Amino acid sequence: MNHFFIKKAVTATVFTGVLIVGFVFNMRNSYDDVKQSVSSDLKEGKSMDKLFQDVDAVINENLVGKYPAIEMYGYVQRLLNKDEENNFEVIKDKNGALHMTYFGTEAKDMSEMADRVEQFKQSLTNKETQVIYVSTPDKVIEGVTEFNTGLPYDYANETADNLLKELEERDIATIDYREAILDSGISYSDLFFKTDHHWTIQTAFWAYTYLTDQLTENFGMQVENKSFYTDLNNYNVITYPNSFIGSLGRKTGIYFSGVDDFSLIYPKFFTDYTFTATLRNTELTTSGMFNEALLNLSSIRYNEDKYSVLADRYSSYLYGTQGIVHIQNNTAKNGPKVLLIKDSYMVPVAAFLSTICSDVYLVDPRYYEGSITDYANSIPDLDYALISFYPQDLTEEFFRFE
Repeated sequence: MNHFFIKKAVTATVFTGVLIVGFVFNMRNSYDDVKQSVSSDLKEGKSMDKLFQDVDAVINENLVGKYPAIEMYGYVQRLLNKDEENNFEVIKDKNGALHMTYFGTEAKDMSEMADRVEQFKQSLTNKETQVIYVSTPDKVIEGVTEFNTGLPYDYANETADNLLKELEERDIATIDYREAILDSGISYSDLFFKTDHHWTIQTAFWAYTYLTDQLTENFGMQVENKSFYTDLNNYNVITYPNSFIGSLGRKTGIYFSGVDDFSLIYPKFFTDYTFTATLRNTELTTSGMFNEALLNLSSIRYNEDKYSVLADRYSSYLYGTQGIVHIQNNTAKNGPKVLLIKDSYMVPVAAFLSTICSDVYLVDPRYYEGSITDYANSIPDLDYALISFYPQDLTEEFFRFE
């Protein structure tokens, strides 16, 4: 009997020791980031609940051995021939592309969101500014994307349909990418990253050309030499094979997700920009040609840790998602002025759009704490206010204009 209890005591002691050692290593690994997070939250006056949530997120991100464990788990799921991970948090379609989803029962009611857009339009002091909602495609394309039986669906496309219908009833103009994307000439397997929810940079460039066509043909935008600026032959295209792991791939590990190619697209022609980005209390200003001012090439050059956010090559355009961005095109001072109220989906599109505009302004409602309406009204002679959110982002958090 004593031998039995000794074994239990030794096991408990070893287990407790492992936990303590793990705790110490994780705290040492996370200390600087935790200190910075706490300092930032206290300075911004965040609640204690939010402070502890942010600390928990930082520690989870810096867990020792986190990604080897994810890799092992993902490899086991692949060996089991499974199409989902983490209790259906991430699922895989029949082409091997990953999707973030949940078990939905019906599309969301979008009447309140449409009311907010209408209120935003009515609150603009410049009545010449055209307000347009731009509906980006969900990675799940109706009639094209196929899943195995039993995998969840979130009704994101149906929710987007509801929003467009509500906006039409309120006389808000719309542009819908979802049908046009099938006529883009890009194969379905290349429209979106397999390991990320974003469209590829090639698709983002097509989206820029389609948006330009819609604005010039239906909304009166004047663009000199449009065919030149929308011709991909006038841009450098550099492809980095097997070099990008998106946010979904970082959740599952590359043995489950695979790895994506990443293409960098930027003008061959002369450009001259002034770029300013503000995220909370930090401001970044750059200037020069497109690749000097609008591209963060450090993400391309970063090779130390494929899972690091520093290796997120989608964020190479405009330094990723910022609260406020102003792109001034010094070679097109008579071009249109465009404001985009958006999420991360439209970031590379905005970069390309800047080639034909004098000024492009970007606001992300998640990271800008001021009144977006007031910001829009502060822009003199604003021609277009475009609102665009990914179908899964059609939530109150994004439709915050006051």
